[in-house]
Formats: sequence, structure tokens, C-alpha cells
Amino acid sequence: MAVRRPLRAAPAGPAVPAGREPTGGGRHAHVRGDHQPHRPPGTERPGAPPARPAGSPPGARPAHRCRAGARRPGDRGALRNGVGGARLPRRAAAAAALRPAAAAPAGPAGPYAVSAAADHRELSFWHDSLPGALEARPALQGETRCDVVIVGAGYTGLWTAWYLKLLEPALAVTLVEAETAGFGASGRNGGWCSAWLSGIEHWLDDPAQREGAIRLQRLMFQTVGDVGAVAAGQALDCHYERSGALQVAVNPAQVERLDQELRYVRALGFDDADYRWLDRQEIAETLGVAGALAAIHLPHCAAIHPARLARGLAERLERIGVAIHEQSPVLEWGPGMARTARGRVLADSVVLATEGYGATLAGLERRLIPVHSMMVATEPLPDELLEQLHFGRRYCFGNLDRIVTYGQRTADQRITFGCRGRYFYGSRTRRRFDDADPEFALVRSTLLRFFPALRDVRFTHAWGGALGVSRSLRPAVCFDARRRLGWAGGYFGNGVAAAHLAGQTLADLVLGRDSERLHTPWVNPPGAGRAWEPEPLRWLGFRAARALMERADRAEYDGRSAARLQKLIDGLLG
Repeated sequence: MAVRRPLRAAPAGPAVPAGREPTGGGRHAHVRGDHQPHRPPGTERPGAPPARPAGSPPGARPAHRCRAGARRPGDRGALRNGVGGARLPRRAAAAAALRPAAAAPAGPAGPYAVSAAADHRELSFWHDSLPGALEARPALQGETRCDVVIVGAGYTGLWTAWYLKLLEPALAVTLVEAETAGFGASGRNGGWCSAWLSGIEHWLDDPAQREGAIRLQRLMFQTVGDVGAVAAGQALDCHYERSGALQVAVNPAQVERLDQELRYVRALGFDDADYRWLDRQEIAETLGVAGALAAIHLPHCAAIHPARLARGLAERLERIGVAIHEQSPVLEWGPGMARTARGRVLADSVVLATEGYGATLAGLERRLIPVHSMMVATEPLPDELLEQLHFGRRYCFGNLDRIVTYGQRTADQRITFGCRGRYFYGSRTRRRFDDADPEFALVRSTLLRFFPALRDVRFTHAWGGALGVSRSLRPAVCFDARRRLGWAGGYFGNGVAAAHLAGQTLADLVLGRDSERLHTPWVNPPGAGRAWEPEPLRWLGFRAARALMERADRAEYDGRSAARLQKLIDGLLG
């Protein structure tokens, strides 16, 4: 679940170019939202069963069983105040974000019950559709030495290893993974390789950081193409198609906010090559979303098969000499080392790339908290139905509701779609969800609101899981040069492209190379190590924020103002 911040006047900058003249001022905001407001599910009190919806949507069939773990967008919020917040110099901030780690007790590492390779087909549609075998690589055994050890073989870890070897081919790099490469968000997300960066508006709104934030946004535009270039150059068949993303407004209040967002990005110097306005007729001809009134098209977005990208990267890394040890949960980490139940890696530099799965590591329990989201996939759709929906290209799509939705058309002509952020008391993660979980019925019904013509289509897969959210609600790339410890994450569901840029940036930091990437506000930002509030404040905060967002969306669909509710939301999330 993502939150849309209140709209404010555009920052000082160039006037809106001639052409489309949106009304009002605004801010650059996260653009994917839930299509229709519902009561807030997924915030159940511990042990309480979730409430069931009134019924499944027409055409809903039993879903293929898939396990949890997708780190797609989730609830964004907690109670104000509570912990830290003092501004630190960047070097001090990097050190604060990487506190010394105490030894964890031996034995299984928290929720990581290492799964059999056969189970990995059930993780998601993406895993189920992978070619070839999914056998796990050998676990770490005994002691080994290298230049850099990376904990976590998702996108952040994989891209960091890739760029370290690209820049220094002789470097000895080792990846240690609790499950298998691409097991978590990197293999289960919505497949948006998007230039959106969660929370960047915080830096864009700050005159002291605006220049660096604009640089960061343009680097995000570039990184979408960079991912495609690597995929093409390395023959990674990840179904990369750069058709762009559509942010669709479906009620008058959303049209007004969409206008304000366009004015905001225009004032920052971005033009139609970055954000293009589509009126009612243009969006109807582009994609047949029911009730669409207007849209913004972001060309800097590609639809991909996320598990193919993750698994393909891991295979290429092995070919160039990177050691990958799977089914090896790390129990203890610190300067110069990472220890598992059966082995230990000694290294000059240590990089943590665990995203929403780092809470089991000592010292990281409340840095990033796991928030769950749910996804479904349809059967392959016939050409005539895709033509009826104007789905000739593989657009990514969502709307402006305050709870994120995200969908795409896959290369084999399915629609994959997700929404419904969910937080469990005590930052617990769920490995799998039952096929009958009412959340899946809500996701299917939300997709049918986008495309009612799908009412008789069969749904073949359903899955869900955890993503990582920082207390600042922004991602960070941190490196302590003295202790040789690095970390990146907190992408808040926008990690496919961001993890690539983070991997490039971490490689620069580890190797001591200067680049324009280092002169951006997400590198060693003050407060990056700030901890989330303890329970029950965290759970109560998520529950309250969720309810307020649902009420605000209902108000807009009913033609009422949501301004007062939005102020309450922003006060809660501050």
C-alpha cells in the first residue's frame, strides 16, 4: 500500500510549457493506487481471522496455490514521533545505519525454514513459468575468504555483484542467500521496471536537495534503459518490453490531482518525453480501463518477467566467477564477516541486501519492516479480448487511489495484477497464503473494476508476500567506508529499477570510485538507520492509516472532498 502525499504548490522553476495547461499546483507522487475503496482488510488483530468479502467476483475460480513473499507495495505508515529523527552528517548517518551486529543464536534463522527446490514452482506465477530446473545451489560449507561478501541474492545483491565484477573483474565476490536467487520480491513482484522512486518528493520539495533529487530522478529514467541493455547484451530472456506505464484517473478528484502532478513535474523541468498527458479520448484509445477520464503516460517503464531476470542474472554471475551459496541463512554479520549455520565468509567488505527479509539479522530488526501485498494472474487471453481492451502493447497500469494497484500484460497474454497492502503484528512474514484467503477475492474484484470484460476469465495463480519499508518511507544506499559495511533497500515496492541503480551505486562506494550517482540524496541520507516504533504502536499506526486511506478514497468516489482526511493521513505518516 502506498500513500499519496497532500498536493502543494509546485516548487519554483520553469513555467508549464505551452500545450497542456493543467490547473492547480501539486507534487511529484507515487502513482499506483487501488482501483476501488474497500474496508481495510489485512490489519487483523493477532490471531483474529480476516473478515471475508461478500463474495467472489463473477468468473473467479480456484487459484493455483502459490506461496507468499512478494515484496510489492504495502502499507505506508506508523505513528508520528517515537524514535530518533535527529539530522546527522552523511558519514555519521552511514555508520548509524550499520550498527555492530550481535551474534544471533545458532539454529534456524527466524522465519527462514529452508524450502525444498520442488516447492519453488508454487511461489508465484513467475516461478511456475520459469524454464528449466529450479534446483538450489550448494549451501555454504566451512570457511572461505573473498574481497566482498553480499548477503541476499535478490536484485540489489545481484546487481551489486554484477557491477563490482564489471568494474574490477579480478575481484573475488561471494553471494550468500537464505533461500534461492530471486526467492523473494525479485521473483514475485508485478514486473514493473519503472523510473518511479518511492519518497523522492521529500527531496524534490527541499530546495537544498532539489538539484540532487532531479539528478536522481534522471538517473532513474536512465536505469530503465540500462536494465534493458544488460538483458539484451547478456541474452537474458526476461520478456523486457518498454511500453511505459499509465497512471489513470477514474473520478473528478483524481483528474484534479493528476493535473496537479503534471504541473509539479513540469515546474521541475520534466517534459512530454518524461510524463505525457492523455485526455479521455486518448486514454480510451490507449487502454480500455473502465471509467477512465485522463491519464499520464510514463515512457520510462518496462514490463518484465521478474523471476527470469533474477535467475538469469544469477546464472551470468556464476559464469564470470561469482560464488553463490543458496539455502544459507546468515546468523551473524559484522565488519569483515558473515556466518551461517555451516560456514563463514571472511571479506574486506560486507554488503547487506536483504530488503524486507532482514529482520531476522541482529541489529536490523526494525530498520525495514515487512509489508505484504497480493497478486493474481489470469489464464492467457485470446487476441480478440485483448483487442477489445486495447491491450495491444504491454502497458503497466494503475490509478490514483491511495492504496497501490499494479498490473501488466505478460508476454504469454495473461494479465497479472496486485494490490491490498497488509501488515502483520510484530513484523511477522507469511511464507504462503491459502487459496481461499479473502484478499485474493478482493484483488480479483479490483481487477474486474479496471476491466469488466474479464468477468468470465479464469484466474490460474494467486500469491503474496513481503516487501521492505523504511521508517522514513524512502529508500537509501549506505556505506561506512571505515568499517567497510554497506546496505541498500527500503524501495517500498518500487525496487526493480531502483535496485539496479542501488547496485551500481554500492559498487562505486565499495570500490571508492566517484560518480554522479554518489551525488544524490539517497546516498548515506540522515536518519537512514532510524528504527520503527515498537509494537503495538506500529500495528496501530498501520491500521489507522489504512482505514483513513480507505475513507478518503470512498469520499472521492462519492464526490466529496478528502482534504481533511488527507491531512490526518499525513500527520500520521510524518
